[in-house]
Amino acid sequence: MRGLRRYKLGLVLLGLLIVVGVLVAYRLRDQQARAVQRPRGEALVGVVAPARRDLEVKLASTADILPAKQAAIFSKVSGYIRRIHADRGELVREGQLLVEIDDQELQAQVQQARAGLLSGQASHQMARSTLDGNKASLENQRANLSKARAVAANDARQAERMKTLFERGLVAATDWDNARTVAESSRAGVQSAEAQLLVAETQIATSESQVRLAQAQVETYRATLHLAETNLSNTRLLAPFTGYISQRNLDPGASVSAGSSGTNTSSLGILMLQDIATVKVQVEIPERQIARITPGLAVRLAVDPYKGEVFKGTVTRVVQNLDPRSRTMGIEVDIPNAAGRLKPGMFARVDLVVDRRPGALVIPVEALRLGEGKPTVMAVREGVAQSVAVEVGVADGGFVEVVGGLTERDQVVIQGKDLVKPGQKVRAVPATAG
Repeated sequence: MRGLRRYKLGLVLLGLLIVVGVLVAYRLRDQQARAVQRPRGEALVGVVAPARRDLEVKLASTADILPAKQAAIFSKVSGYIRRIHADRGELVREGQLLVEIDDQELQAQVQQARAGLLSGQASHQMARSTLDGNKASLENQRANLSKARAVAANDARQAERMKTLFERGLVAATDWDNARTVAESSRAGVQSAEAQLLVAETQIATSESQVRLAQAQVETYRATLHLAETNLSNTRLLAPFTGYISQRNLDPGASVSAGSSGTNTSSLGILMLQDIATVKVQVEIPERQIARITPGLAVRLAVDPYKGEVFKGTVTRVVQNLDPRSRTMGIEVDIPNAAGRLKPGMFARVDLVVDRRPGALVIPVEALRLGEGKPTVMAVREGVAQSVAVEVGVADGGFVEVVGGLTERDQVVIQGKDLVKPGQKVRAVPATAG
């Protein structure tokens, strides 16, 4: 019984609340009508005159703020992290030392490579000296051969002369025999000199081959040293540009492999560096708007942490292919951020200014009356309300461009327009704000 009573009491109270609400609504509407309607059927309306102002045509979008540049700091050599010189949130300068990898093994490799190079250079120098000596010997052998040939030619002529004298009975046979023996000995001397010259030439070829081999070894040693020195220098990881450390993924003592921050080649690096002196946003533009987008286009951004502030940027890159699924094309916008107020990851509202209408004739958007046909406004002309069809252009904020139907001499109703009818006499006063 008590539950039933409570239920009936609730119904009664609900009914009373509905009745009170209806009475209050009627009273408010009656007060509004009395505030607008003047005695003798004349209505009081708030009006504004169409005005000239610069309008901007904008495409609105949203995007996350990204760093202009970022780089994962990887090690180019394998080893253990000896020291990390920067941590998350720190500003580092280009060329600043960030990470040191243990270099003891690489130091030893450099020393070994240097010793090998010195040894190779010594061998090359020795081969060069041998070659130079063989070249001198070759010249001597060439001189000896030339001399031997001259002697042999002279002895041959002398032997021929003695033969003639012997045949005439002018010299003894022994004289001719001696001359012939000398000539034969000279010819043998020429053959010996020729053989010695051939040996010298062979030695030259061998020495030149040894010099080339020694030179190749020197180049190999030099390349080995260069690689060892490069690896040693790569134990010091430097900042490639000025920016902030956004991530630190490893600690001193961790093992790293060449090209990664660990054994996993897909890792994020030892550190992550971001340049936020300039930030960027990536925006997808609908296919129908592509023709309006060009590099250099002005862009405005707003972010929640800085309400009421506008950040300016510029379209810097336009992707030249369309996504067939979304029918959009990507663009990138760069925003100067020297003070670092914009942070990667912030959510931004983006307005791309695709067109400007300087000195456009505008009225407040609230003045428009939208029906099935052309938009209309309620205008006051000679104290009488008139419905005027207007041709509108672009909208910018709370204003809309009027390209036909009104002039600057007109008065357009924005307060009380729904409470008057065309042909009704009205009293126009300047519209109040709000």
